[in-house]
Amino acid sequence: MTVRTIRPAWRSYWKLWLLSWLVIPLFVLLWRRFSLRLVVTDDAVSLEEGILNTASTEVLLRNIRTVEIRRSLVDRLLGVGTLLVGASATEGYEIVAPGIPDPEGVRGLLR
Repeated sequence: MTVRTIRPAWRSYWKLWLLSWLVIPLFVLLWRRFSLRLVVTDDAVSLEEGILNTASTEVLLRNIRTVEIRRSLVDRLLGVGTLLVGASATEGYEIVAPGIPDPEGVRGLLR
């Protein structure tokens, strides 16, 4: 007696494959959206990254030497941009926050 196990073909699940291509990017989008937070207070700005493992960078407002905004054509059409904050004590940027809505308004908050 021969026993054969037969499973359905992968192609028979074409609706689920189509749905998976929609769900996985949605999950990645939500993960990225909720894993980055820019917090501006009266005396400091901080960038908090991560959901399970977190990292935080804080710069006091009195130490900020540069606030730069980088925007591509698509960013300008969507009203977002990358905010770069540099402190007076170091070279480069301490805070790099991509996808910030109304980056010009945030720059005004930091001034």
